[in-house]
Amino acid sequence: MRRLRAIADILLALGLMVALILAARWTRETFDPPERMGGAGEAVRIVDGDSLTIDGRAARLIGIDAPELRQNCTGADGAAWPCGREAQAALGRLVGSGPITCESRAQDRYRRALVRCRNGEDRDIGKAMLRQGWAVALPRYASPGYELAESAAQAAARGVWRGDFTRPAEWRAAQSRD
Repeated sequence: MRRLRAIADILLALGLMVALILAARWTRETFDPPERMGGAGEAVRIVDGDSLTIDGRAARLIGIDAPELRQNCTGADGAAWPCGREAQAALGRLVGSGPITCESRAQDRYRRALVRCRNGEDRDIGKAMLRQGWAVALPRYASPGYELAESAAQAAARGVWRGDFTRPAEWRAAQSRD
């Protein structure tokens, strides 16, 4: 009987600790204001199709995954083309030389700020990358409408959807095995 009581007390204590951790996380996400980042021109550098630096700080667009810089895709004609470079160029066009504003509430494992950005035309840059077919949505982190934007690009055969391609996460995994 004492043994069962001790196990129950331990489980109760663990449950309370988990509840406190979840409450602290919810409080931080709800009440802490997001970090605001922004810049224009030389203050913004495009790294690849989903990463950039803003005033020297590394940032990654949350909710999307674009082809890696060295990644190639295959066109409908079977010819390889540098979809990673084209995704980088597409992000550069969306950012342009005008101002962008970004909000961040977290960092990834590489200590990059995870950001949602809008360009000078007040367009959600991540959603625009999806709509143009230069990225795939990451449903767990996607904003409303991201998966619909990806589906529209796929149906219209825009960007990476104009032929055959390997999803960026799968491509990265294959590179790490080589």
